[in-house]
Amino acid sequence: MYNAASDNEKLSVDGFELVLDEVEASDIEPEIYEEQFEYIQVLAEEKGCFTGNDLKIDRFMEVMLGASGISPEDMDKLNGLDFTTYFNKMYFTVLGLLPIFVFVIIAANSLIAAQVDKGSMAYILSTPVKRSSVAATQAVYLIAAPLVLMAVTCGIKMATPVLIFGEVNIERTLLLYLGLYLVTEAAAGFCYLCSYIFNQSQKALAVGGGVTLWFFLAALLGMFGSEDMVSMGVGTDALGMFNKLTIVSLFDVDAVQSIGTDCVDTGFIPGMIILAVLSAVCYLAGGVKFCKKDLPL
Repeated sequence: MYNAASDNEKLSVDGFELVLDEVEASDIEPEIYEEQFEYIQVLAEEKGCFTGNDLKIDRFMEVMLGASGISPEDMDKLNGLDFTTYFNKMYFTVLGLLPIFVFVIIAANSLIAAQVDKGSMAYILSTPVKRSSVAATQAVYLIAAPLVLMAVTCGIKMATPVLIFGEVNIERTLLLYLGLYLVTEAAAGFCYLCSYIFNQSQKALAVGGGVTLWFFLAALLGMFGSEDMVSMGVGTDALGMFNKLTIVSLFDVDAVQSIGTDCVDTGFIPGMIILAVLSAVCYLAGGVKFCKKDLPL
């Protein structure tokens, strides 16, 4: 039947033996391939020696997925996975961080270190402007700009489900974006501090930007060590160690997503407090350093 339907490639004895060798070498039971062939023949209305009486619709997907290497156990895990919760975790700990991290790295370096490096900061301070005022202005921008960006994104995030489904969990959404904002501000505060410590923008960018990007990369690697990824078979427990090497892990997305359920987990509060304290300490230390440092002429 195969040779009759084929225009070019013909099934040969050698080819058939090669296919059998590949089947025997795989982890998939040969019976799965046999059932798959039966379903394909029946769907093509070419039953041949198969009657099709033993073929069932509910078994069809199991056979097709089984032939692809997906076991029924894996399917059960996928069925039990809340994809909305999983997507939120990916977005608020990895995907949503990269663009805002890049923004704060560039902004902190451009506002402070680049001006010191070029000498324009000396001209600014030659006017009757206090150093504390300059430091406060730069800090306010790094605090306000990400806040505005996230407020707009949060508004869109809340409006979309309302338009489509007619409802949204406002408290949960606000807390998710608050956690993302606090992570961003902790990174922004560190970049702000580095920009005032180093007189050369390259050094400030290397240290502040490098550490911030490391926080992102560690969070990305740590995601593949999470329980969800491991249970899906696309991660490993060993990568979980990277979650201990990034400030992003202080933001407990899973706990926040319990808001609105019968069992609310308030474990996200300590992490948010630590992120806020880290941000405040970095901004304060950066301002003090700038007020006391000698600027190059």
